[in-house]
Amino acid sequence: MDKKIRVCDVSEVPLNDHKLFSVDVLDLLICNVNGEFHAVSNYCPHKGVIISRGPLQEKYLTCPGHGYRFDVTTGECLDDEQLMLPRFRLIREGDTLFVSFAQ
Repeated sequence: MDKKIRVCDVSEVPLNDHKLFSVDVLDLLICNVNGEFHAVSNYCPHKGVIISRGPLQEKYLTCPGHGYRFDVTTGECLDDEQLMLPRFRLIREGDTLFVSFAQ
């Protein structure tokens, strides 16, 4: 069974932007890409830099530490194919976003 935790309302994350939320012990970065929402880790897998300080352009989030770019829809790194930005399962119910964890 999955554990579902409320993150935010969709109105809290501006179109084509991102916003940081703390859920349990996780810092989740919610990205709004053309009205579709994606949840990723707030820490760059390269050196652990706080990635929410970087810009989101289209679906690409750039780490402010070393410039690594990540596709928030897949987690793939455009600059190092061995790196993946951790993603989390996000569920939208009406105007509310939930993150889902397998138990």
